[in-house]
Amino acid sequence: MEKISIEVRADLAKAWEGSSPDFKKQISGIIEGQIRQALSKGDKEKVLAYLTDLKEKMNSRGLTQDALDDILR
Repeated sequence: MEKISIEVRADLAKAWEGSSPDFKKQISGIIEGQIRQALSKGDKEKVLAYLTDLKEKMNSRGLTQDALDDILR
């Protein structure tokens, strides 16, 4: 396995760093699969659409900026 980097807001990066290894592994697996699928089709826009959709789903499930801020306090 190799690491890749993506740019996120500082608060999200801090929340990620504070997450459990199991959570990180689970989320990384989900994102890896989606990126692999999109790139295998040569569709960069699908990757971006997936990330936008993921953000919206997380917000709708309560993982809003305010919720992340609360976690970081």
